[in-house]
Amino acid sequence: MKGWQLFTHSARQVFGNLGAALRISAVLYLAQIAVAIIVGFNVFAGQAALQAQIDVGGFPWGAFVATLLFSSISGLWIAVGWHRYVLLVEQPGAALPEFHGDRMFAYFGRSLLIALIVGLVGVALGVCVGLVTALVGQPGTVLVGILTVAAIMVPVLIISFRLSGSLPSAALGAEAGIADTWRMTAGQTGAFLTLAVIAVVLSVVIDLPAKMIFAPASIASGVWLAITGWVKLMVGISILTTLYGHYIEGRELT
Repeated sequence: MKGWQLFTHSARQVFGNLGAALRISAVLYLAQIAVAIIVGFNVFAGQAALQAQIDVGGFPWGAFVATLLFSSISGLWIAVGWHRYVLLVEQPGAALPEFHGDRMFAYFGRSLLIALIVGLVGVALGVCVGLVTALVGQPGTVLVGILTVAAIMVPVLIISFRLSGSLPSAALGAEAGIADTWRMTAGQTGAFLTLAVIAVVLSVVIDLPAKMIFAPASIASGVWLAITGWVKLMVGISILTTLYGHYIEGRELT
């Protein structure tokens, strides 16, 4: 199954090169958590807790912006470094990857463009599905709700994968753009749907111990979420690396 191959290849990139993965990401990832702690923003708070803070006017917007800004810069640094390590065999330093400011800026710009395209598609699908649901009736039933979410999320996820496969090109300074990735991934809907389902399900599953085994908001829970957050970050970046390497550069999946 192609989607499973894409996922397992991406996971092996990380765990088969664990030393390099840690040298590229560990310091920057831990710095993200440290900055959040210093400015007073709980990065492991659930959505419900954050919404409750917003509702009572106690949301720490300043700390949130500071955390988001640092996390974005360090995240771009990690992504560019990892793409370049896997695709160019560019070796990282002892604790940090090389800082490619121009490539990070290009990566950020392309990410914004992709987010805009995917967002517009999501809005358009939401309007269409909403109109159909209103015409069909029974908009409040559970089945209709599930079908409504699926009708929006499935195309959005597939389109996201097809477009985001071009991000490593920005990291490398290569010529392949969004249109190239879109063209080269034509006919891969089934593979990308499978990949999306696997990624979403596993990302939820690996976080379950933080809710079912460890006490909420405990140190053990926070440590577990920090570890799983790193896994999701690196495997997510590796998925994009795999898509680019396989569909654009023609590399074999192993």
